[in-house]
Amino acid sequence: MENRLFKIIIFFFVIANLFANQIIHEKVEFAVSYSNCKIEAYLDVEEKDIRYFYLLFKTIGNDEFIETQMIPLGHSKFFSEIPANFMIRDKIEYYLVLELFNDKVITFPYI
Repeated sequence: MENRLFKIIIFFFVIANLFANQIIHEKVEFAVSYSNCKIEAYLDVEEKDIRYFYLLFKTIGNDEFIETQMIPLGHSKFFSEIPANFMIRDKIEYYLVLELFNDKVITFPYI
């Protein structure tokens, strides 16, 4: 009985995630110094539902993020760039923020 309940819970978790609004993005692990770093993402929401979609980035040790708009390329694909003058540090932190017109906020990474 316990095993069956576990399978049912997993099933509903998978189904819920299939239909959830998400930012699909492959995290940048390494980038070329002194070159723009292109950030690409896909969304599983329609463009008409988007209030804003931004890339926020900062150098390690800095308290303030710089915000730049993600630009739609069509077919649910978006991009932005971290400028080359930021790509001179050892590490850059970035995340993506999407707000929908229903006031739902989605981030990547999730936390």
